[in-house]
Order: sequence, then C-alpha cells, then structure tokens
Amino acid sequence: MERCDKPSPTSPNYRQWERCGAMVPSRILNSISKDIANSVEYLFDSLKLWSELKYRYDQTNGAKSYQIQKEINDLNQGTLDITTYYSRMKKLWGGAKHHAFALQVEEQKQREFKSNPHIFAEPFPLNASSLGYYSQFPAKKALMLLLFQREEMGSLQILFVLLLSLFLAKCFSHEQQELLHCLSTYSESNITQHIYNPNSPTYTSILEYAQKNPRWWNSSHPIFIASPRTEAEIRPVILCSKKIGLQIKIKSGGHDYEGISFRSESPFVMLDLSNLNEIKIDLNEETAWVQSGATLGELYYAIAKRSKVHGFPGGVCFSVGTGGLISGGGLGALTRKFGLAADNVVDARVMDVNENILDREMNEDLFWAVRGGGGASFGVILSWKLKLVRVPEK
Repeated sequence: MERCDKPSPTSPNYRQWERCGAMVPSRILNSISKDIANSVEYLFDSLKLWSELKYRYDQTNGAKSYQIQKEINDLNQGTLDITTYYSRMKKLWGGAKHHAFALQVEEQKQREFKSNPHIFAEPFPLNASSLGYYSQFPAKKALMLLLFQREEMGSLQILFVLLLSLFLAKCFSHEQQELLHCLSTYSESNITQHIYNPNSPTYTSILEYAQKNPRWWNSSHPIFIASPRTEAEIRPVILCSKKIGLQIKIKSGGHDYEGISFRSESPFVMLDLSNLNEIKIDLNEETAWVQSGATLGELYYAIAKRSKVHGFPGGVCFSVGTGGLISGGGLGALTRKFGLAADNVVDARVMDVNENILDREMNEDLFWAVRGGGGASFGVILSWKLKLVRVPEK
C-alpha cells in the first residue's frame, strides 16, 4: 500500500487531503455499533481510531478460543450416538481452528498456545502424544476415523445410515426437505452446494451482512439462503419454490436496511445474488452491462479502470447493490445533472416466474416497471445495461 503524506497547508492538495482524512473516520464509525462508536468519539485521527479498534477486537480472540477449548474438553460421548457426537466435535473443532489462527499470529502467543497442558486435553480418546501438539490441527477425516475406531465396524455402516436419516429428519422442516429434494431433481448444476440452512456459518454471514438495521434482528428468517453462481442456477430455485409454495425474497449485492429481502410472515427462501457481479464495459457504445449482484463500489472501480472521463450517476455509498438501487430509482450526487440511476438504464434482463428471461425488446412494459417500481415485484433482475455519462477528467 502506498503512503500518502500530509501536504503543507499552502499546497493546492491540502484541502482535498483534509476532506479525505475526515471521511475515513466517518466511514469507520458508521460501520460499528453505536456503543463502540461512542467510546472512540474523541479520536479524530483515522490511524489512532483504526489502531484502537484493532486492539479492542483482537482481545476477543483469546477469550473465544478459551471458551471453545473448554467446550471441547467438556464434550463426552456418553449416551450420544456416533453421528451426533462427531457433528458436535466437528463444529467445535472448526471454531477452534478459526480462532486459534489469531492467537498464533504473534510468536509469543503461539508458544503459549502450544505449551498449555489443558488445551485439547483428551476431549476424546486422544492425548498429547497422539495429537503431537501440531501447529496445524488434524484433518476432519482423521478425527472421523479415530472416532469410528471405537465402534464395532461390522454394524456401524447400517447404524450410521439409520442415524443419519433420523438426524436429517429432525434438522429439516417439511418445506426444507421438499425443497432440497426438488432442487436435486430438477437442477442440472450444483445449486444444492450453494443452498445454506440456518445451521450453516455461511447462512449467518450472509444474513448478518444484510441486517444492518437492528430493528429487524429478531424478525423471521429464511428457511434457506440460495447463493447461485450462475444465472442457470436461479431457475430451479424459482421452480421449486413455486412448486412447494414458498415465497422468494431477492437480495442483490448490498445491504438491506428495510429488511425487504430477509423477513416475511410466510415461509420463504432468500435468493442472494451477490455472486453474480460481472461487469462488462463498452466504451465505444458508452454503456455497461452490470449483473445485479455488483455493488456501486465495484461498478465505479470498473469504470475508472477503463476511462477517466466516464461515470455513472448512482449513489455515494460504495456498499449499495446496483440491483436494489436502480430498481428503487437511485438518487445520487449527479442526479441534478443526469437524473436518477434508473433514468440511465437502456436495457435489462429479467427472469420471470416461469423462468423465462425477458429484455426490453421482449417486454417494454416490464422494462418501464422495473426502473424504479421495485424490480423484485416483477421477477429476478439478472443484469442492467447502463448508459455511462461524461464527467470531467479532474
């Protein structure tokens, strides 16, 4: 990263540097909770603010790691079947790997971590000698093998299948089971690998990114989150949701302060389009095809890489998704000169409820409606064709 030295007060760049310096703390403070922001309210220097927050968050890793280690030590098979026991151990082991990494960054902390005699002390029939106190954790497959050595291998396969069936029946609701079965039947791709249930860490991270407004933290949640990697993977989600009677809530690549994409009174699936963020720019035509999962920051960066005299009249927040911004109108700093973001859309690709892909030529009324009328009300907005505007080079 290049260093940006502070210019002298007489320099023509001083005012620009000062404005940028004021924006950085503002961005940081807006991204953290109110209580934490209040505690660093009087740190005006962005470097000091960043250092203070880094130190504060770093302290949580040790406590979390200790908590996970204690849970591992306290976990005994007892009356648990082998499947449940392994599932619980796998979850704790994954958490320990994640948080132990932060402790091993500094050499001193790494030595303390390895020399602690109570860490992972026989949570199951393994001891210090069999673990070897490796700097890396044993693979999950190795753990599974060690656990299964305690069982009678002759009857274990039949027992495992029965237990797994019971486990899945308890974990998934009727709608969840139907949806998974339908997706595996009708999907020609690997969309089932990108379907996340409430027990998945990926489910939590996607939902937490969308839930910026604390008002909706305790609202209803989707039974599944689908994160397709291609447009073709959207079709089976629409087909199966319609067949089972589930609502579809669509989220583009940004946040959702109103909770439109992640709350409903009826069972629903969230369709997360954040992986569909391809941007293709044609400077000869002065247009850009942008998939709905792209954020404004990604769009602005892609334009700036290709041209210094082109721009797009969107918003000022880089984390806003283009899909939500344009389908809601799109107010921004350039609106007075170039109009709303929706005014600068020249075409769109929309997948309707029958999995048909429509564009402006095929349905002019639909094209008129999705530009500001709430795109998700009419289908899944796959991509927008945007008109780029001319801006001063400096």
